[in-house]
Amino acid sequence: MTHRCTGLATPGPWRIVTRGGAVREIVADSTSRLVKDLATCWPTNGDPSNIAANDANACLMAAAPDLLEALKTARRVLVVACTDPDRAEPPYIREAFAVIDPAIAKAEGA
Repeated sequence: MTHRCTGLATPGPWRIVTRGGAVREIVADSTSRLVKDLATCWPTNGDPSNIAANDANACLMAAAPDLLEALKTARRVLVVACTDPDRAEPPYIREAFAVIDPAIAKAEGA
């Protein structure tokens, strides 16, 4: 079953904090100057030697707010460049909308 998000995401920027060797926490600094814990990345398959995959997962999660904003900006630029995204030409513009729109929807829980 697919999970539908019902709230708003914690605003970025998010960052990585290392805790206990290979454990990575994704945190956001709140307006009250307190750190808000968002997620914890444990070594893949419980294997502490798999630090590279754990770091890659943490980096991707920490970049999520920036990536979402970049996709929204790219979509706005494409919409301006093409008055009607459903009839956008050349074909690669339609291909861009075909991957951008579902990614934004997934990130926003639609």
